[in-house]
Amino acid sequence: MVKVREKIRIIGLDCPSCLYSIKSSLVKLKHVYSLNVDINSGEAIVEYDDENLGLKDITRAIRYAGYDVYKEYFTVVVEDIDEGDARVIEKLLSKTRGVIDYRVSPVTGVLKIAYNPYTTNPETIMKILESNGYSIKTVKEFKTSVEENEKFKLFTSMASFAIGFTLIIVHILKTLNYHLPHYLEDSVVNLVLASIV
Repeated sequence: MVKVREKIRIIGLDCPSCLYSIKSSLVKLKHVYSLNVDINSGEAIVEYDDENLGLKDITRAIRYAGYDVYKEYFTVVVEDIDEGDARVIEKLLSKTRGVIDYRVSPVTGVLKIAYNPYTTNPETIMKILESNGYSIKTVKEFKTSVEENEKFKLFTSMASFAIGFTLIIVHILKTLNYHLPHYLEDSVVNLVLASIV
């Protein structure tokens, strides 16, 4: 048994009942020993048995509770691999601290990795791969920004509100037997159809 303490950031956590839901989900995993969370920032320290459980399992349990763990992604091309190499790489990554998820294609050699930036980074993961004899060709890093996601949600909410409000106004005007000009009525219908598609 190897107890590991890992810092993570839980996205969407904002109240004690959220924390209760997450803890209830984590209790179902037998090898999680503790979870200490700052509700304001979402930052948490999770203590678990690294031999029987991985960060991927903890992330899955948190997602099952309706929340997510902040992660960043990077993509590499591993040269000259086959299906056997892909399985070895997957096994290496499953035992690497801070790696949340990974996808490897033996056909193209593309390896996409989701990782916890509080625990590891692309350089460390690439060193592990290179020390096991794999040649890395290119690297592309992607950061998931919570702020960008929130801006997109706000934009879609406002667009939905504007479309709904427009339809309500058109409906009220038609109920009051006010006839909209033909060109305006077609524009509203086209706007609604375009936004649905």
